[in-house]
Amino acid sequence: MKILALFAGFDKDCVIDDYVLFYLKKLSKIADIIYVADCEISKNELEKIRPFVIKSMAKRHEEYDFGSYKRAYIYAKENGLLNKYDYLILCNDSVYGPFFNLRGHLRFIRQSNAYGIFKQHSFKNSPQYLQSYFIALSRLVFRHDEFENFILSITKQKDKYEVAAKYEAGLSLLLKRLGFTLDAFLDSSIRVGNERDVVHLEPLTAAKNNFPFLKITVLRAKRLSFKEAKEILTLIKPHYDLKLIIKHLERILSKDEKANFFNAFSKFSYSFYKFCLKFEHSTRSRKYNFLFFYAEKKLFSFALPIPKRFLTIPFDRIREI
Repeated sequence: MKILALFAGFDKDCVIDDYVLFYLKKLSKIADIIYVADCEISKNELEKIRPFVIKSMAKRHEEYDFGSYKRAYIYAKENGLLNKYDYLILCNDSVYGPFFNLRGHLRFIRQSNAYGIFKQHSFKNSPQYLQSYFIALSRLVFRHDEFENFILSITKQKDKYEVAAKYEAGLSLLLKRLGFTLDAFLDSSIRVGNERDVVHLEPLTAAKNNFPFLKITVLRAKRLSFKEAKEILTLIKPHYDLKLIIKHLERILSKDEKANFFNAFSKFSYSFYKFCLKFEHSTRSRKYNFLFFYAEKKLFSFALPIPKRFLTIPFDRIREI
C-alpha cells in the first residue's frame, strides 16, 4: 500500500519547529510527503525537512490548511503522482505527536475509503464530519471527479471558521453524498449522551484511548487542571519528548498567554510550584519553596485559585513534569 501525504504547515515566525520535524520524520516512515506552508519560509529552513519530503513549498496564500492541501494536490496531479498511490492523507501541524507508531493505523486505513483520526458528530449543517488534521482517502475518493472539483475550488475565506464550515465539514458532506462511509479511530460518541469534541474538551479521555495526537490549542486554552495535564503528559512521555512541546510553547506564546498557561494548572499547591520552578535555584525560589510547602501542609486542605503575584515565574524555567 503506497501513501501520499499532503502536509499543511504554518508558523507565525516562518520557521519549521522541531515538533514538526519529529512529525514529518515519523510520517515519512509510512508515506511520501508534499509539504506546503501558508507562510514565507526560507530555503535554509526548508532544507531541514528535505530528508523527509519529496517536495516542499512555502508561500503566503491565506487560504489556511485547505489552501495548502489544494496546492499540494495540484503539484501531485501536474507531476503524474496521483496514479502511483493507493491512499492520500491530508494532515497538518496543528498537533503534537504522533505518540504511537503510525503503522498501527495502516490496518484501519486499509479497511476504509475515508478514515479520519477523529469524527465529530455535529457542526452547523453537518451531522458528522472528519476533523481535517488527519484524514486518509482511498484512490476511489481522491481520484473521483467530484473530489478533484472540490479541492480545486478552494478559495480564500474570511476566517478559519468559514474554512471549517465550507471545507472541513463540506468534505465530509461530499464523501457521504458520494456514498462513502466516514470511519474514525475515535469519535465524539465516546461521550454517551453528550456529543462533545473530546479531543479539544476532554483530552485526557482521548489520551486514555491511545489517541496519537494532542491539539496545540488544548495547551493554549484554560481548560486543564494541573492533575489533568500531568496525567496526559505522563501517558505520552514514554513515547514523546516533552521538550518538543515546551520549546514550541516558549516561542509562540505571548506574555498574556504564558500567564494563561499557568492559570490552566489552576491549583495553589506544592505540586504546581514544583512544576513551574523545577529548575529554578534562586534565593527567591527557595523562599517560595518553603512558603508553598508550609501553606499546603499546614494551612490549606483544599485547592485555591493561584494569586496573580505568583504568575510572574519565568516561562523558560518550565522543562518537564
